Amino acid sequence: MATSYSPSRRTALVLSGTGAHGAYHAGVLRALNEGGVKIDVVAGHGIGSATAALAAIGGSAKLWEKSGIWSSSNTRSFYGLIRSYSLTRLLGLLLCGLLIAPLALIVIAIFVYAAGFLIEISGVTTGRDLLVNFASWLQIFLNEYYLSPILPRIVTGIVFAMVLLVLIDKLGENFRLKKSRRKGSSGRWPFIRAPFNAKSIRTAFRETIWKLVRGSSSLSCPNDEALGKRYIEVLLENLGQPGFCELLVITTDIDTRRDLVAALLKEPFRHDFLASQIGIERAAEAIDLSSEGRDYAIEIILGGLTPSQGVDPYHVTFAADSYWRGETHRLCDRAGSIVRLFTELQLAGVEQVVVVTAVPLPLPPHRLTFPEGSLQKRLSDFLMAAEAASLRDALVEGSGSFEAVFLVAPDHNPISPFDFHGSYDDASDRRQTLAELMECGYEDARHQFIESIVGASGEHLNIGDPYAQRVFDETDK
Repeated sequence: MATSYSPSRRTALVLSGTGAHGAYHAGVLRALNEGGVKIDVVAGHGIGSATAALAAIGGSAKLWEKSGIWSSSNTRSFYGLIRSYSLTRLLGLLLCGLLIAPLALIVIAIFVYAAGFLIEISGVTTGRDLLVNFASWLQIFLNEYYLSPILPRIVTGIVFAMVLLVLIDKLGENFRLKKSRRKGSSGRWPFIRAPFNAKSIRTAFRETIWKLVRGSSSLSCPNDEALGKRYIEVLLENLGQPGFCELLVITTDIDTRRDLVAALLKEPFRHDFLASQIGIERAAEAIDLSSEGRDYAIEIILGGLTPSQGVDPYHVTFAADSYWRGETHRLCDRAGSIVRLFTELQLAGVEQVVVVTAVPLPLPPHRLTFPEGSLQKRLSDFLMAAEAASLRDALVEGSGSFEAVFLVAPDHNPISPFDFHGSYDDASDRRQTLAELMECGYEDARHQFIESIVGASGEHLNIGDPYAQRVFDETDK
């Protein structure tokens, strides 16, 4: 297998990751654009599907520029707790405070008794009075005003309000989704909504795509179907022009337990890709965005913004004359989709692959970190572990399927998929931001790929370089 880069080969850029790791993709794309690297097909899953959609129409600058997605303060609202959960959390904190209050008063009483005792033994007569008065007040407050008559009522009211908020929010969501049983279902969260909301990040990418394809139109962003048609129209009109690439994205259909592969490819690769639709299985999973698939192109792209845990799935309604006969299905991302992406890229005639991930390569011994207790951190740990394992499988498989496979990944990244506020890095004893993650992607792309590989086209990887050695080990087995 060749281990050198050649611009004459059909090249695919594969973007893998979830949530905040899209900032790393933005930095890599900036470096590739500045380096003039030829990309024929841009592919992705998760946050990479939305990033790929922008890159395919020459809009990757909308990711890193000052007014771009990852430089905006709006990132703080990405995957935030839904409103009912936020209010419920506040009520929960209030409830804890009310329950802890008697204990706090007892602790205060201990110090008051100690102070009163010290005052008394010192000969000051006011010590005894202080002690007696405080003891009397504490007994009256706890017994007559707080513990018995007030506290049980307040606790019951708060618990009832917490349950009511969650149920009302769930019912309101079902009503908003056109009273559809299918759309109102939330999978693993049948009675309550999933705790995190992907609406903000979906809106950011949807509006950014619209700004790129609307032309001279002053209309606001249309619905997903109209936006998808316009997006595909622009991509088809400009395919082959500088800055425009073929597109291949993947999302997972929860209801059918299948991956949906959506592609817009040039001929003859489109024909070869679709000609592989042998039998019912392929017809159920492959979607041609240049024809009937344009009606739900945006749904499939935005479906990748839905992690498999903690977020309500995204819904797509297929056309009545499609394979799924007008059904409404639930979509989400699957961390192991990168393996399937490699298989589909082979069908698309790709010869060499550049893989981009913000998840560091597997850690050596004695690099364990203390697990944090927040729900976001726990979900992030599962997602990154699954992605790292799937990435290794894909690299091993790609070593026998493509002429060359190159990897751009950080050696260290303290920012997990849900750390849109940044994250404290124990290794450097400081807080790191999304801006730094973008810069990390830029520098990694330059050092790990552009300078060392593209700049030395026709030569083997520098095996003396530790990072290059790791890439070689993964791709040449």
